[in-house]
Amino acid sequence: MRAKLAILLLVCGLVLSGCGGSKEAKDAAKAADGPVSVAEGDCFGGATVGDAADELATKLKTKQVKALRDDPTWADPVDCAKPHRIFVYGVVGLSKAVDKEVTGYAQLLNTESKLYEQVRNEVNRACSLKVPGVRKALKKTDLKLQITPALNSDLAHLTFNALPAANWEQGQRQFACLMTMEKPATYTLADFLTVQGKDSSLHLCYDPQSQPVACKEPHTMESVAVITANEAVAEGQLPDETGFVNGTLEVDPDVWDGLDRVCATFLRANSNLPKGLTGVTSLYDSQWPVQGTEDFAFYCDATSPYNTPQRKQTRTTGSVFNR
Repeated sequence: MRAKLAILLLVCGLVLSGCGGSKEAKDAAKAADGPVSVAEGDCFGGATVGDAADELATKLKTKQVKALRDDPTWADPVDCAKPHRIFVYGVVGLSKAVDKEVTGYAQLLNTESKLYEQVRNEVNRACSLKVPGVRKALKKTDLKLQITPALNSDLAHLTFNALPAANWEQGQRQFACLMTMEKPATYTLADFLTVQGKDSSLHLCYDPQSQPVACKEPHTMESVAVITANEAVAEGQLPDETGFVNGTLEVDPDVWDGLDRVCATFLRANSNLPKGLTGVTSLYDSQWPVQGTEDFAFYCDATSPYNTPQRKQTRTTGSVFNR
């Protein structure tokens, strides 16, 4: 069974968690009452709506205060060369069919609804297509998949956020694809995908026992991407949890071969891959879906070909993201 040990790799979250409640956040929230300018390549300080969420929720006629509290204010743009907590790597919209179903902004805040699940899937897919190599990789399969680079979650996450209600009221019914930092930093997504000669701390590397090590140290595996298969499961292309028996996902070997092609294609689009390494997919600690989530996910790693004996696994130093 293809499974990696329980290591420090998390499926990406959906909203930026922030430091709500400060006077700065309240002032910034007031400044964001009108439409804001958000474009691909922008950076923001990361102030959140915070305590101003109650007032905003009243205006929107919603009880989803918590969902609003962690929203960015978008009122603190900064030069990306300076420390920031938000980098916008794309701005996307919904398909006409799903967009038609969203009749009010408050629907975007109800994360338990079926409509939100549709919105989430579409936005995650559209955001993933903004990442270099994803389109090419997805051409290697008929499965409905999403590919998200596997960032070190101690430092950064890939997520999305709807633009403010004022933008939606003026017809800009869009979402920002975000790289959010736990602490202010000068990272952009390019720092993950073109790390040669730079700090590789954004990446996750492991020794032969699947224990995390710094990528500058010798290692046999590096996490490349999370391949989410929620839509493939929903449409019957892959089994749900009932098809996961005794730690094994009941699929034909051809499925694993196809997933490996997807993984390797994405990897090669962003890497001058060292000899002896390829893209290999696995399940996270034999979990389907990932424990604590509703996500059916595979993990794409740069490592030796599947079933290579441990003593023969290729060891490298530095990140494979070296273009």
